[in-house]
Amino acid sequence: MTHTSLTQLDAPLTQADAPLTQADADLLASLAARATRHGLDAPSREAGISLLETLEAAANHLDVARTRLIARIDEARGASQKGRTTSAIVSEVRKLPTPAADAVVLAARRHAAYPAILTARAEGRISRPNTQHLFSVVGQLRPFLTPEQFDAAESALIADAEVAMPGPFKRRCRTFLDEIDLSGGRTRAEQDKLAREVSAAKRFLAFYGDSVRGYDIRGHITGDQHRILIRAINAESNRILRARRARGQRVPGEATRAIDALVALAAPKRPAPTDRPASPTKERTEDPRARTAGPLLRAKLIERDRGCVVPWCDAPPEFADGHHILAFHDGGPTTLENMCLLCTRHHPEFENPPGSTSGWTIRIEGGIPVAIPPIHVDPRQRPRVHDRFRSPIRGPAPPAA
Repeated sequence: MTHTSLTQLDAPLTQADAPLTQADADLLASLAARATRHGLDAPSREAGISLLETLEAAANHLDVARTRLIARIDEARGASQKGRTTSAIVSEVRKLPTPAADAVVLAARRHAAYPAILTARAEGRISRPNTQHLFSVVGQLRPFLTPEQFDAAESALIADAEVAMPGPFKRRCRTFLDEIDLSGGRTRAEQDKLAREVSAAKRFLAFYGDSVRGYDIRGHITGDQHRILIRAINAESNRILRARRARGQRVPGEATRAIDALVALAAPKRPAPTDRPASPTKERTEDPRARTAGPLLRAKLIERDRGCVVPWCDAPPEFADGHHILAFHDGGPTTLENMCLLCTRHHPEFENPPGSTSGWTIRIEGGIPVAIPPIHVDPRQRPRVHDRFRSPIRGPAPPAA
């Protein structure tokens, strides 16, 4: 029996088209226990391959059935709020810590909302990694498309997932998100507004651990909250870096300095009696060796760029970060001539070295930043300029009243 004939497994059970009963599940558990205790009857390699294919196919079906059952149980409890939580049951059965069990239940609730993907996974048409990529991309698409558009997009992605390897399929998903925006049911401004509302609803901060072993941090913050925090953290991180270098001490990595900076910002300030208030200086706000733009440099970037400089993006300055044209870690200075504003959506797409032929880059021409496409988009790599940098065409002045 091969994995294509799994329906034959229905014969010894109750009814082929009926839901699985507790008695059926007990029989499955008994068969699984028998396999682990007494082994599998595979007298030849060919027989072993056939048996492996059948077990893999059965595992796919059981994984999906279990996902749907967890979601169903949790949804039923949500209506009554009685009895043990689904997470507590999963934690007990799987011997998982509570946060991990919470993640299992939340994932089951999310995944159960996409039955077409679960069916494709159960039938072995898509791999486990591609399934995870699918859940991620459809979750981002659903708020922005009509039901008809979503069904068409989901079907197209499932078809791609059936034939693509995980790496290329993940890249295809990212491309698909950009492509679907062009034909989506809402404008980019409407999409971004909805995305920010979803992000605000998801915000949280939680610490897991104890005072001896330390704590892990989990959370989600909005783009606005991130901009407020990251500027303060980066400024304090740069101060820590300069202070340790001046004292000849080892400088921790950027991620370590970030948490040190956050703690330093939260700690009460106790200046020494001889401390004097530091006056703002050009070096403090516009140090070309600093990792991020200071307030004065950012003001100049906003005055020049007026938002994300990607030609097809209208994100305002408050939703854009400073981007180094020549990367900071490659020696690029933090100056007006080497920086521009990019929104968080497009920033990763332009993280390519100047002169790259395989990815998008930024170049300063005539004092304004222009986007340079890769050669597969434009073999001549002609600059693309945002409309806000173009001089408006003015008609004749109206006649005097």
